[in-house]
Amino acid sequence: MDGFPISLQRMMDLNMNEIASITLLKDGSATALYGSQGANGVIVITTKQPAPGKLRLTYRGGINVSLPDLSSYNLLNARDKLALEKASGYFSNGTMDPANNLLLEKYYNDVLSLVESGVNTDWLSKPLRTQVDQNHSLRLEGGDNAFRYAMEGQYNRINGVMKESSRETVNGTITLSYRLNKLNFSNNLRVGNSKSNESPWGSFSSY
Repeated sequence: MDGFPISLQRMMDLNMNEIASITLLKDGSATALYGSQGANGVIVITTKQPAPGKLRLTYRGGINVSLPDLSSYNLLNARDKLALEKASGYFSNGTMDPANNLLLEKYYNDVLSLVESGVNTDWLSKPLRTQVDQNHSLRLEGGDNAFRYAMEGQYNRINGVMKESSRETVNGTITLSYRLNKLNFSNNLRVGNSKSNESPWGSFSSY
């Protein structure tokens, strides 16, 4: 980004309104510019430079709704699951031991009574939730044709669909640009901090 390597996390935290262009380099063009590090290709990101003119203050905000998609799952309900277990011999040990068979039969009747009472736990939905994510950015920029400056602060809050999971990032950017005849000088200072919490249920794919 702007001539310097960045981490994948930094790229994911970029404000879309901050990007001027994205170029994908492959094969020889990537290795010619970046050597062996560009053997698998390079994503070149160019950010917007400060615009000249009067002092401008810009705020952008947005919200997203995150919700789990369970449409690809087709599970048995409690009654059908119990019937399948009964038919497969789950509640019989295949021996002539009356005591064991009696315990298994009692266990089956206990579960059956719960099913008859209306118990039908949707285990897929237990660790899930619908959440609202938010992002905010505040940008101050100005200058003239020779000297330009920009300061931007960003805040992103992403609440995962798994309960108690979250990711919070705060980024600050200061850009100074100076033009002397045909020479351009640019200085970029970026400071960022991120904090994330994993769900005690683990990731949705693992669960």
